[in-house]
Amino acid sequence: MFRKIVYRFFFETLQSMGNEMRLKSIHIQNYRQLKDVHIDLDESTTIFVGANNSGKTSATNLIIQFLGNERFELYDFHAQSWSEFNRIGEQKLNEQSVDLKAFPYITMDLWLTVENTPIHRIVDLLPSLDWNEACIGIRLRLEPKNPIDLLQDFAEAQISLPMNGSPTQNMPENGDSGSPTQTFHPWPKDLCDYLRKKLSDSYAIHYYVLDPKKFDSYRCVDAGYVPEKLGEGTGQKCRNIINSLIRIDALNAQRHLTDSNPSSRSESLSNRFSNYYKSRSKKENEDIKTMHALHDSEQRMNDLFKEVFAPFLDAIKIMGYPGFASPQLQIRSSINPEKLLLEDANVQYILDGSENNISLPDRYNGLGYKNLIYMIIELMDYSNRFPSDQEMPLLHLIIIEEPEAHLHVQLQQVFIRQVIELLKMDSSEKGFTSQLIVTTHSPHIIYEKGFPPIRYFRRKKMLSNSAITIVLNLSEFNMNEAEQENNKFLMQYMKLTHCDLFFADAAIFVEGNVERLLLPLMIKKAAKKLQTNYLSIIEVGGAFAHKFRNLINFLGITTLVITDLDSVTNAAPNNSCPTGEPNAITSNPTLKNWLPEIKLIKDFLDADHTKKILHGTGENGATIRVAYQTRQNVVWNGITTQLAGRTLEDMFALENLDWCQNELQQDLKLRIKKADTKNTSSDILQILFNHVKSGNFNKTEFSLNLIMKKIEDWNVPHYIAEGLGWLEHELENSHINEQTKSFTEGKI
Repeated sequence: MFRKIVYRFFFETLQSMGNEMRLKSIHIQNYRQLKDVHIDLDESTTIFVGANNSGKTSATNLIIQFLGNERFELYDFHAQSWSEFNRIGEQKLNEQSVDLKAFPYITMDLWLTVENTPIHRIVDLLPSLDWNEACIGIRLRLEPKNPIDLLQDFAEAQISLPMNGSPTQNMPENGDSGSPTQTFHPWPKDLCDYLRKKLSDSYAIHYYVLDPKKFDSYRCVDAGYVPEKLGEGTGQKCRNIINSLIRIDALNAQRHLTDSNPSSRSESLSNRFSNYYKSRSKKENEDIKTMHALHDSEQRMNDLFKEVFAPFLDAIKIMGYPGFASPQLQIRSSINPEKLLLEDANVQYILDGSENNISLPDRYNGLGYKNLIYMIIELMDYSNRFPSDQEMPLLHLIIIEEPEAHLHVQLQQVFIRQVIELLKMDSSEKGFTSQLIVTTHSPHIIYEKGFPPIRYFRRKKMLSNSAITIVLNLSEFNMNEAEQENNKFLMQYMKLTHCDLFFADAAIFVEGNVERLLLPLMIKKAAKKLQTNYLSIIEVGGAFAHKFRNLINFLGITTLVITDLDSVTNAAPNNSCPTGEPNAITSNPTLKNWLPEIKLIKDFLDADHTKKILHGTGENGATIRVAYQTRQNVVWNGITTQLAGRTLEDMFALENLDWCQNELQQDLKLRIKKADTKNTSSDILQILFNHVKSGNFNKTEFSLNLIMKKIEDWNVPHYIAEGLGWLEHELENSHINEQTKSFTEGKI
């Protein structure tokens, strides 16, 4: 109390500094696969993206568990902690010295910026009298209530229990009558087993005040720093202090909306509108207005609804509902005359131009619009649920999981574009700041927001059979001026095509439309295990693939680049030529500037596999492999010659030479003319080169005809099969597979 009085007196003499509180960053330790991650947050909307089970939901769950005071389980600890628990338990039972500070814990540090905030609202979180920062820090840590009591209770529970009413006895193995081999312990067999049942009795959330001066700009703490406890360090008083500053609401991915079975556990929109009405309308006038509406007519009640729901109806217009040729939304009363009570606010859809102005119940609208309407009414109602006799928290943190569910592309983009404006309608009036965290698998939401708000969750590696995740801040990607033009290209290209790169286990860059169309078949034929992975197939050609180099390395995504040798004459670089041309060079910028950074075709053909692989630099560096045409044995007129094509099409023809000559394959247009059949295989290379280069050969037509052939009848070009095999092996070794994705019983 004295501290609060001194702080209040001291800071009332200071000038105000601003008018907002925002969550600047979160530091998480030892939670599920989030062993040690730092997440910077955008001022308004932060978007969590990443492959499945990369930790996005874990991050939001931890925020909800700490700030919502929800229960933790043993499985919430990182998997490495389990062996630590058992080691400590064994030391106790063996009467060895136990380091009580070695107990595993789960930590969340919150760093908040405060501007012009009434000082009495944050005085408990100020680390010292000389604090002059615009930032305050709070540590919430799940740790033992009393380590000594925990170990003593565990030791007592370890006492062997009697069997069948007899004293504790040893059990012989296999039912033999020989000497006993083990003691019967029904529970607990180790400290982990004990904590599965007793974690909530043994652990509690402790609260600390953090001094910004003890941390660097990356929020790394000075060695030896011990933060001061907030108040008594635990209990309801501490929770009340945090709750007075931050309110958290979550719109979960499982919204259980349905358009068919009204008796299921699905959420009725009409019920949600009723709740909205009860919280929005003034309590003291509700009964009078309702009875008046009942007396005058149901229409008067509808007029009242129109007034109460006006902000909501205006809000969904911002979101683009109802759109062209869609039914209009209307909220109408449903009154039970027998009880004279307002039972429900029924959502109905008016069909314009229909006979007798037909209206349909809410279950007759599609799931997409129902999901949109549900999210909007929930978001608008969050602040109304706070008790009117209490001061609103300074920050309203809202978590929305997968808002794209059932929404078509345009609605996804409109929603993420307008949602923060929707929240400002309430926050500006009530004096708090709204901040959003959105988890998504939608490339269209990324398209709308761009790179800056993206936080990319990447499964880094497996450490001692436990998963590790790191979080990358896309706003920091290539901020130097030299890369700005290239970044503009990346952003524009990915907006229009391949934002799914952020959700992939691996990326495959392909030369053109032919490779993109044929790749699924080639994967099925040459690397079947890749079908279980999420692959982002990006069509950029050899001229642009190298522009993704820095982004791929930043994200750390395993990448295969399938491209063409594109041989040209050295004397005239604009003139393409067969790969056998003396002193031929490549015109492919990716091969020249990225990997393997050589020019002579001969050097490409002589290169071993090590020159085709690049291990990225830095902690997050990606492993990248290039696949281009290589020499293969070609048999023609009984003579075997090693040849390499210039592009996919002539390489395919060389490795399927006999099959392509069959009349049944004439639609592929890779047959050799009868007049040329007596030529040598080296001549065939020139003939195929001229044929593929000519205007009579259509590459897209070739690929479309090929996909109609039996997959068993043709061979995948060796360079592609080899590259796909490498990628398959890389993903297996990185443990990105179904067995390791659920390493904590599905709780990633």
